[in-house]
Amino acid sequence: GQAPTAGSGERMLASFQPYCAACHQTAETFPPNFLQGSPTEVSARLRHCAPRLYVRLAMADVSPAQRAKTPMPPESMLPAFATDVAGWSGSPVRAALLAQVAQWLRAETGQAPHLETMLAAGYEALRPCLPPR
Repeated sequence: GQAPTAGSGERMLASFQPYCAACHQTAETFPPNFLQGSPTEVSARLRHCAPRLYVRLAMADVSPAQRAKTPMPPESMLPAFATDVAGWSGSPVRAALLAQVAQWLRAETGQAPHLETMLAAGYEALRPCLPPR
């Protein structure tokens, strides 16, 4: 059999990649290229980026007038995934990505993430996606 921890980096990458790679798996650092690198590097970057990933994924639940930031993936990209705003918002895929990010945040802080609390000081106050070089 396979060790239970083997491949978790690859699995993580596989769940985010289809929805994020077009913009975030590049040589450029803007938008943040958190999917660039080895599975180990990507796993570390995704965890580092967790606060912002959570907010961007959760924004699909917030009415457009109330949004602090654009939801990810952006609405303009949704047709490429054969979905629309309502479809993505209610999708099991988005729920799974949000649950994964919430799990990382819970592991780091000891509590479940709360969108309003996270945004209290503003989105820009959240830890940046890429660790400082």
